[in-house]
Amino acid sequence: MFLVLCLTIFGPTAALFFVIFLLVEAGAVSSAHPEVVTFAILLSVLVIGYSVWGLMVGTALWKMRPGVVIRAKQYLLWGGIPFSIISSFLPVIALPPADQVDQAVPTAFIKSAIGVALVLVWNAYFSKSRRVAATFPRG
Repeated sequence: MFLVLCLTIFGPTAALFFVIFLLVEAGAVSSAHPEVVTFAILLSVLVIGYSVWGLMVGTALWKMRPGVVIRAKQYLLWGGIPFSIISSFLPVIALPPADQVDQAVPTAFIKSAIGVALVLVWNAYFSKSRRVAATFPRG
């Protein structure tokens, strides 16, 4: 249920506030740093897309739809891993070196490794849990 609440309520709400904050802040510095606007738009599109996909998977989990465990694992593996890596390295790729912090690349590696590890833990839970197998119908 924790993952379902994260996918359907907490995640989309946090994503909405994050995107609003990011775009407002990017707009505030747009005249001095136009590249920040491009970065903010790219990251916003990525966050919104991943949040909508998560909302769809979370809703299907909530309604216990047949085959939803497979969709949840696809969301985690085919969405979570790329999202973790891309969102971690996007500042390094999209922003010029002058706008990056000194430890941008090591921080990106650490963030992406943590994100991938969390995805793999959730995937293992969906794959090995007796509770998941008993709760969700196959289909």
